[in-house]
Amino acid sequence: AHRSHFLAKTMALDRVRLLAACMASCSVWYLLYAVVTPFLSRIIVPIHYDKMLQDSKKKGEVAKKAREALAEWNARWPGFLHAVVQGCLGIYCCFFDKDLSENTVSNTSTAWMVACAVACGFFAWDLLVCLTNYGTYGWQFTLHAAFCLFTYTTCGFVERYPFAWHAASFLVFELSTPVLHVRSAMIEFKCDTNAITFCTYVFALVFFLVRILWGNFYAFPLVWKHLIFSRLEGMPLWQKIAFWAFSSLSAGLNTFWMLQIVKKGLKKREPKSEKTKS
Repeated sequence: AHRSHFLAKTMALDRVRLLAACMASCSVWYLLYAVVTPFLSRIIVPIHYDKMLQDSKKKGEVAKKAREALAEWNARWPGFLHAVVQGCLGIYCCFFDKDLSENTVSNTSTAWMVACAVACGFFAWDLLVCLTNYGTYGWQFTLHAAFCLFTYTTCGFVERYPFAWHAASFLVFELSTPVLHVRSAMIEFKCDTNAITFCTYVFALVFFLVRILWGNFYAFPLVWKHLIFSRLEGMPLWQKIAFWAFSSLSAGLNTFWMLQIVKKGLKKREPKSEKTKS
């Protein structure tokens, strides 16, 4: 009884620490978005950034587009940093963290808790950005931020069966994001067309490898296998339903995005005289 009481107190303390870490993480991502990125942009690309600022103060459609471009620009660099950090943490947790590998559904580790705190804070901030700039990001990115926040919050705070290794395996998906941001920057600064085309192909390849092959054909089926065949005694029904729903939803969204990439790749190029969206 004494040991059970001690374990309960320890778990409660761990949750308090995780909550504090999540809040700190969210604050860091917001500061990067609202303070650091604008500050560095004025130093590194002053002409480009000042033009967006000036256009955002005008009236009409020009101002609206400038505000959307400004919000996307400020959000792009925190997103890039998060993708690099979490992609590396995901690889470490999946391939080098022995604590997680010993029991992929029940065990946790220090590296996993760090990754979870960073993810919860990031996706809370990401959801806020998507909701306040819904015209820019739309339903896809808003939905993605919402179910990622729910997934990592659930996996971080549940008492039993956090599926930590599996949640960490989803972080590997983030490795496609840095290439996407590099491509967006190349388009924005009107880089060489051949370089942009090459970056586009690299992005499509990396997306396919980490989100379709690794995600849809390996990581998600492992979750479904455990939910069907493993003896998960004491696992709440709501948790099973949530894991089924959000893993299936994430797999569907990966497929949808992959189809969009293929569709754009196969689409006949527009004539140069027509304006293209950058």
